[in-house]
Amino acid sequence: MTLNETLQAENAVLRQRVAELEQTEQRLQTVCAGVSDIILVMDQHGQCLDILPTNPDLLYKPPQELIGRTLHEVMPPDLADQFLAIITQVLTSGVSNIIEYILPIGEREIWFNATVKPVSTSTVVLVARDISERKQAEQSLQRDHEFFLRGPVVCIRWNASAGYPVDYVSPNIRSIFGYNAEDFTSGRLSYADFIHPTDLERIATKVQAHSASGDLSFVEEYRVIDAQGAVRWIYDFTTIMRDNQGQITHYDAYLMDITVGKQTEAELRMFETLIEHIPDTVCIARLSDEIISYVNPAHREMFAADMDVIGTSFREYFDQTALDTVVQGALTYGVARAVLTCKRRDGSTFPGHLTAVAIKDADGHPHSIMGIVRDLTDQQRAEDERVALQQQIIAAQQTAIRELSTPLIPITNNAMIMPLIGSIDSLRARQIMEALLTGINTHQFTVAILDITGVQVVDTQVANALVRTARAVKLLGTQIVLTGIQPPVAQTLVELGVELEGIITRSTLQAGIAYVLQSSSDGRKG
Repeated sequence: MTLNETLQAENAVLRQRVAELEQTEQRLQTVCAGVSDIILVMDQHGQCLDILPTNPDLLYKPPQELIGRTLHEVMPPDLADQFLAIITQVLTSGVSNIIEYILPIGEREIWFNATVKPVSTSTVVLVARDISERKQAEQSLQRDHEFFLRGPVVCIRWNASAGYPVDYVSPNIRSIFGYNAEDFTSGRLSYADFIHPTDLERIATKVQAHSASGDLSFVEEYRVIDAQGAVRWIYDFTTIMRDNQGQITHYDAYLMDITVGKQTEAELRMFETLIEHIPDTVCIARLSDEIISYVNPAHREMFAADMDVIGTSFREYFDQTALDTVVQGALTYGVARAVLTCKRRDGSTFPGHLTAVAIKDADGHPHSIMGIVRDLTDQQRAEDERVALQQQIIAAQQTAIRELSTPLIPITNNAMIMPLIGSIDSLRARQIMEALLTGINTHQFTVAILDITGVQVVDTQVANALVRTARAVKLLGTQIVLTGIQPPVAQTLVELGVELEGIITRSTLQAGIAYVLQSSSDGRKG
């Protein structure tokens, strides 16, 4: 091959390599144009060796003012120190590192997230990304969080175990109630220690009831003791948290101090949420025309009403006479309660407990009535069952008492004793006669001792009852012996003119028994 041919061949190879390099550079430029990060190459001293043409708008200074300059020549001193320390660490360890920083670019302050990677033993590449939007979102979230923590609502998460141990307390508990969050989370105080002792049992019972009933949340008002020992009233909105098996794990409580009656927008939102989910119906009607302006979802379900409830008269749903009374009571006293008959749209009725509250304007003039109705159907059914059971128990007790108050005690095959104790009224007198006649007829007694030692007072009614009983016994062919007549009783019988003809009397029960035994003995001898 001639020299000319050799040169031509080498020239062709060079042109091919140049074309390949141009293609590579074009691809690199295309890639750089699509990259939003800024990429710089630096040495161990923080000197900028090169800048890739990726996003010049994010450079702190134009490229010509950065290349060949050190960090301390172009950046704030503190930030330059941080970068140089990271470069030294990366070159020493061979491991990449990350730094977040902020720089003024044009008229904006831009947050960067920069990754510093080793390229050689003396150079690193810095890839910086604009994270301003993320930082702004984080700062906004932090501001919202701080705003909430500075607000009037204290958040407490407590366990579903004895004493209510606390897992979390929002820091604003210090500014509102004087405690530190660590007072609770450390275990030194439990939520039960926070509640006023007088209200603790009531709240514990309510928590158990709400938990057992499957409620998702509940609201209570009760007293607590702040760090200075003062009593404070709180409004508590609690959410019951359960695991996948339905077991209660903890309670999230949102507490608001209502000691001075100050209501906030957050409390109103919680109240609205509560009203929308409670099972009791809530209805608000204007006083001017008695037209309903608001009902919660429970009203439509309880009263079987369709969606056109708004605009109807609240009188359609209640017994008129009782309704007038409770409304007038609310207007007079601010609140009134009554149990009355409620009417559904389908014509059926049910017993309901109505609480009527007068809603007043800023000048104290009532303009609307709010009614809260609780369906008492289940309670009424339970009460009816309780009353029926009580009546059964009373009847059984009365039967037992009758048997105990009129005992028949046989002393021989032909004789018996009925001791009477206590007072005798017309009902008991009838029971005595029935028991005595039944016993004589059943056992064919020929002698009956009626002992009144335990009867302290004998009036006309008692005396006549004894005489009627004796006559009834004689009609069955049985001799009656009256024992235990005390001197005051004998005097009373004489003063009342009671005739005891045909009735054998003895002063004591012992004397009466002796008489009966003697008569039986004489009968056998005869």
